Amino acid sequence: LIVESHEGRPTKIEGNPSYIPNGGGTSIYAQASVLDLYDPDRSKSSLKRSNENEDSWDVISSDQVKEDLVNLMNEGRLQSLLKNQVQLQEKFFLSC
Repeated sequence: LIVESHEGRPTKIEGNPSYIPNGGGTSIYAQASVLDLYDPDRSKSSLKRSNENEDSWDVISSDQVKEDLVNLMNEGRLQSLLKNQVQLQEKFFLSC
């Protein structure tokens, strides 16, 4: 990986073009990992809006997230949610 920094803080992560096995690229996860360094309040787990109280969130497992997304897909609602990312964020707060 090649890391660009400003004022001693990493700001951008790119693949090393000299590293042949992956063609010098990186994954979206590697590039986004720089964000983990700056947000101490970032959620460490996946959350779903509570059924009892719309102002609160419940911690759910990754398996539950997958199950809920499959259910939405089977109901034909996942495509419309993905088209409007705001709706998806209102339903789930995912931790990657």
